[in-house]
Amino acid sequence: MRGWIGVLLVAAGLFGCAGVGRTPRVEPFRISQIASEGDAARKASVRLVLGGLEAESAGNMARGRSLFERALQVDPNNPYAFLALARSACEAEAPEQCLHFLEQAEALMRLEDAPPGAFVHVEGLRGVLGSAQQLRYAEGASPAIWGDGLLDARELR
Repeated sequence: MRGWIGVLLVAAGLFGCAGVGRTPRVEPFRISQIASEGDAARKASVRLVLGGLEAESAGNMARGRSLFERALQVDPNNPYAFLALARSACEAEAPEQCLHFLEQAEALMRLEDAPPGAFVHVEGLRGVLGSAQQLRYAEGASPAIWGDGLLDARELR
């Protein structure tokens, strides 16, 4: 009997039974963390994105979207402007727009080697669009932000 218990304990250790179903935690990402990075155009663009998120937090969705679009005029390669537009489109229940902006954000984030927490937001927003698996991943990776299944403008700011 003692031999079987040892075999079971070794097997549990090898297969990581204690961690089954757990998603590794990722540092929550907020756009304000990268506000001082990049060249002058990127910094100005990120300030516009932050202003847009502030406007949306105050309930002014049109002003927020306008600032996100202006941010892309200043820096067309700003993945965080696309991420903010995706979040806004998801909240407005415009799934096609949300997906379009998510794809652009993700492609640009990969080129820039963005922080892992930024990719958690991409996965979470894909989850909001209907992928329960991706939403569960985001909730597990960043529960402080995704625990309620939503990405609020204040949480992204």
